[in-house]
Amino acid sequence: MSVKSATKLLLTTLLLVGLQAACSSTEPEAPTPDIATISEVEPGCLPQCDGQQCGDDGCGGSCGTCFTSGGGLAPELCLEDGTCCIQQCEGMLCGGDGCGGSCGKCAEFSECIEGACHYTPGWTILIYAMGDNDLEGSMLAQFNQLMTIGSNENLNIIVQMDYVAGMDTRPSNWKKEDLVAGQRLLINKDEIVVLEEMEEFDSADPDVLADFIEWGVTNYPARRYALILDDHGGGYTGIGSDWTNHSWMPLPAIAQGLGNGLEKAQLERFDFLFFYACLMGNWEVAHSMIPHTHYLLASEELAIGASFRLDRLQIAHDDGNVAADTLAWAIAEEYVTNWAPAYPDVTISLLDLERLPAFEEALAGFLEVLSEDLPGYVGDIMSARHNSEQFASLPFGFSSMHLLDLGQLLADLVALRPELATPAAATVAAYDKLVVFNDVGPGHANATGMSVFFPPSGEYYHKENPYNGSSPAKVYEAAGPPKLWQDFLASVLEEVTTAEMGPIFGCFEGDDREICKDQSGWFVEEVDYFSLSRPLLTENLADDFQASFVFASLPSYGMGQIDFYNQLPIDIDQETGMVSATYDYQRVVLHQGDKESFAYWRRELAGDNEVLIVPFSYLVPGSEELETVEWHATVDPLSWEVIKSTWHLRLADGTFQEAELEANAKLYPTVKRLDMQWHTYRWEPLYTVFAASEPITVTFEPIDACQAYLYGLVVEDSIGRSDLIFANLCKAEGKPQLKITVTIEADAEVPWDPSNAPDFAITLGLHGKEMKFEPVKDSQKAVFEAVIDYTRWMSGTLEVREVDGNYHKDILVRNITNRLYYADWFCGNGKKWTLQDVKDGPKTTIHLDISKCF
Repeated sequence: MSVKSATKLLLTTLLLVGLQAACSSTEPEAPTPDIATISEVEPGCLPQCDGQQCGDDGCGGSCGTCFTSGGGLAPELCLEDGTCCIQQCEGMLCGGDGCGGSCGKCAEFSECIEGACHYTPGWTILIYAMGDNDLEGSMLAQFNQLMTIGSNENLNIIVQMDYVAGMDTRPSNWKKEDLVAGQRLLINKDEIVVLEEMEEFDSADPDVLADFIEWGVTNYPARRYALILDDHGGGYTGIGSDWTNHSWMPLPAIAQGLGNGLEKAQLERFDFLFFYACLMGNWEVAHSMIPHTHYLLASEELAIGASFRLDRLQIAHDDGNVAADTLAWAIAEEYVTNWAPAYPDVTISLLDLERLPAFEEALAGFLEVLSEDLPGYVGDIMSARHNSEQFASLPFGFSSMHLLDLGQLLADLVALRPELATPAAATVAAYDKLVVFNDVGPGHANATGMSVFFPPSGEYYHKENPYNGSSPAKVYEAAGPPKLWQDFLASVLEEVTTAEMGPIFGCFEGDDREICKDQSGWFVEEVDYFSLSRPLLTENLADDFQASFVFASLPSYGMGQIDFYNQLPIDIDQETGMVSATYDYQRVVLHQGDKESFAYWRRELAGDNEVLIVPFSYLVPGSEELETVEWHATVDPLSWEVIKSTWHLRLADGTFQEAELEANAKLYPTVKRLDMQWHTYRWEPLYTVFAASEPITVTFEPIDACQAYLYGLVVEDSIGRSDLIFANLCKAEGKPQLKITVTIEADAEVPWDPSNAPDFAITLGLHGKEMKFEPVKDSQKAVFEAVIDYTRWMSGTLEVREVDGNYHKDILVRNITNRLYYADWFCGNGKKWTLQDVKDGPKTTIHLDISKCF
């Protein structure tokens, strides 16, 4: 028998008697090699097999061979140290084999978990829907849109939704129950899976946001993550309006929630963050988001609910490898195209926040150049401010956000001062790299992608709100804006004079500066007219200033929209700077047969007669687009009889040309509508249809009493800078008074026992003085009324008590200052507030009615 055969027999014998596996910690004795056999392989070579059972012997031979057994108990692999090891791969497709090798490898983007390959989705989209407000319905409509896609192996769509009680604007498939707390949802194709029912929570709490981020990332891992924050937005002021908790999430709280959530989830940052909210395409917002996301998708202007194409997430559903900027822009790329015809002011942009620090560094250098001669540059800075696109901008300064386009501000400043082109070049180049995509409607044709806060004056910036003690400065500085801009802004506003601001209304000597520009008050019906006047602060009255008087109607409740009915030229006293107007309570009414309508109008003198100019929207038969025409009616100034009239069509360049109207065309009188919700100010057609082929007559009719109206003085300079002084007034009879009515009603469906019924009493606190009312006894309904003399800036409290002898219990203590203000502003003709439902004991509802006209 040869040495090789003997060795094989020996090993086989040892295996049969139960020798331990070669990878055991106990080293078996190595067989003694046959010297003659070794010399045959390589004469004179000494084999290196001491302690080895297998592998190369160093002389061109082998120390032994590991064997494979169908039973899986035999050694299978020869390790580097010359020992045999059994692979542990039974039932495993991947992972370690127990011998330093692998049972198999997973495909790209798959992870091996407990021996099986699991594909890691490309994207997890986390949607934080702060729906505890009037946007709940539009958010649910978006979820319906997302169900057309659904989650799959490439895409997870995860939602945390906060609901509002009693909302009736939900899509039909969401009306089966009144969801009032919150849920965590998985959106699949054609279905929504409720992952978790939640107790009531404050969606504006940063800890709640952080918990959702940690939960979503942990339970739905992916290679890329995006977060959509969905609610009302306010630029640097923050996001979110939680009605149940009366809360808002300021910008520092957003950053806190994102930072804590990412840290808990062990995630560095989001691949993109989408603010599905108004005004968040803002430098101050972007600055605070630098640590938390690569890309930022947001609108500089107001955003329209349920308007973005979330179903374009389909591209991530189909391809988990789609890039972050591609996916983010897919959501937004059709937004302007789809909505600009109805809302011309729409904007959307995508910012690469990795490039924001470089922009801020370059801008800091440019601002340093400006600061070296700030008094010399400040006039041009303010002119550039005026020329730049402004967002959420309204004629009333207190209602505007004073957010303007930063890119255009830089461009306009360089246009005014060409010598700044070189110092600004690096800043402009960095800005262009920062804004990856930008799309705008015709209302903001020059917007470049990122806004910045820039108030008109230091007076406005530091002016405190008399109701809450806040000011734009306090709110802005609390937001943690970029320090370089905050310091520069303070320096600029300190340098600004009335000359740089343009024409500015002032106050009469001795007026309270806090209230002199707010002329809310009363008109007595017997008075035939009233006067409104204010001085100009500006010293350069020789400039080409134009002044006019405006009249508008206000809605009965709330300031949703204001319709302006005229803008009439008035004179400025060049010696005193006084701007004055009188108004006789009359407005134009147009008549055609049995049709009549109010309309916007202005007037011009034509010899001894006057020309009324009335704009109409003009619809040609077969066309779907409204054109603008003006009706020029020469009228007798006493009878207002139309002597002659012509029509003038607006051309593409904005000028008007006399034209004949088509006989079958339709005409709609228009007004200049200020929409306080959408921050738009444009011509709006009314509903009455006039025929182009029939004559129109004019009458002047008095405005209605006990309605809220707005009257204003407007002054404007040659480059368009303007100021407005306004009066919100009621035309009413008698002495200015308010009537306060408190009604307490017990539930009529509950059996009422007068012998055991409570007595109700109230106390009104007005300007710190108390008015106590005697209890109403044993009644299912108690009514308390008080008539008080009207005073500006009234404040008050209401206390409602249940009494019985010496026993009393407060069932309501409420500050009613804002209700007094509301009744003052809107005349308070019939507005009723339900303050509280009392649950402990007989159900009782308390109503408050404050009327300025009664």
